[in-house]
Amino acid sequence: MAKAAAGPKGEPKAPRAGRARAPKNGATGELHLQPHPSEDDIRLRAYHIYLERGGVDGGDVDDWVMAEKELKVAHN
Repeated sequence: MAKAAAGPKGEPKAPRAGRARAPKNGATGELHLQPHPSEDDIRLRAYHIYLERGGVDGGDVDDWVMAEKELKVAHN
């Protein structure tokens, strides 16, 4: 482990003002929202719609389409 550089009388040097360091991992610190719901989000909502319908089989495609529509509206 590297030691911090010391100033006069062995005190640590203060960081330089005016220059921010860029994160090493390439992140900018900005929040990036997905423009569309993820497949997992749609799958979960479709499952909830299925349960709301009483768990009756046969409407999986309709549940998926409805979930996708609902989540797209919520994301905008």
